[in-house]
Amino acid sequence: MTSRKQKEKLLQQELVHSLLLSQKQKDFWLSKMIGLPEKVLDRILDFLKIKNNIINNYIDTVLQNDQAHLYLSELATILKLAKNEAFMIDESKEKEAAEFLLQDNLNQI
Repeated sequence: MTSRKQKEKLLQQELVHSLLLSQKQKDFWLSKMIGLPEKVLDRILDFLKIKNNIINNYIDTVLQNDQAHLYLSELATILKLAKNEAFMIDESKEKEAAEFLLQDNLNQI
């Protein structure tokens, strides 16, 4: 039998993996799962596993039938844009931090 902690970890993994839920919904369930009765936890976990498997199977089928690699190339483009955007966010945060340190050093002089 699976312990409660293991079930909570599995639920967390399924929530993170889910494409059906928004980040706000995922955050809600992650914050509420500790106080949920175990039977409710089990039902949510079972539901998410089924839905995530359906989505995974759908994606696998689409990619297998994508002989011209249209979906795959579109996905690669989307991932590249997301990586670039994340990199730009990191750079802007680093720039802000550097500017703050410079300003702080100037104030100390």
